[in-house]
Amino acid sequence: MAKFPAASNLKVDELIALYEGIIPEVEESLRDSAISDQLVKPGAPRGLDDLLEYGEFGDPMMPEDLTELDSVMLGKLFSFLTNWTNYVQSELTRAECILMVIERELEIIKAALMIYYKEDVQVPANQAGDRVDTDSRYVRADTAAYRTKIFVKKVKSRYDQYKKTIGTISREQTRRQAEFERERHESTGPMEQMGAKGFRRRGT
Repeated sequence: MAKFPAASNLKVDELIALYEGIIPEVEESLRDSAISDQLVKPGAPRGLDDLLEYGEFGDPMMPEDLTELDSVMLGKLFSFLTNWTNYVQSELTRAECILMVIERELEIIKAALMIYYKEDVQVPANQAGDRVDTDSRYVRADTAAYRTKIFVKKVKSRYDQYKKTIGTISREQTRRQAEFERERHESTGPMEQMGAKGFRRRGT
């Protein structure tokens, strides 16, 4: 049995036409099944946009010194970048699904072209692979797969970086909370602390 039955049953151009509408269908299925919504880019909260710079793909970059932000702005930054991380994750899921479709299309086109050159054009088996590699139909599909792989790698890198960024902000928030608790503890003084303990004992 042939590895790709469709490759022997349909002509190469028919196979290409068959795959033309698959990617929009995949995206629609992802949305309908709630597997991965195509999220809208989150907007920066009021007061935060002036503090942010944006890089490739319009991605917001974390300020170099988080200690310059007050706690309110830090909380807004954490919320905004968490939403942005979710947005990038949805883009990664979509890109990975599209890559799966393109790679499958590439495999079937290659199989169909091998059959075409061996059986229809009567090219010797040891030369058929070279003819396939230089066929414009295969080259277009191969180029599309290569571009998509690069895009997936870039989105994966963006997602990984934002997860680290969220962790960095979270640690700064934890540090501030611990510092606040320490200062509050020190400001009460030993007598106030003893009085608070005595009050708790009388209440029990």
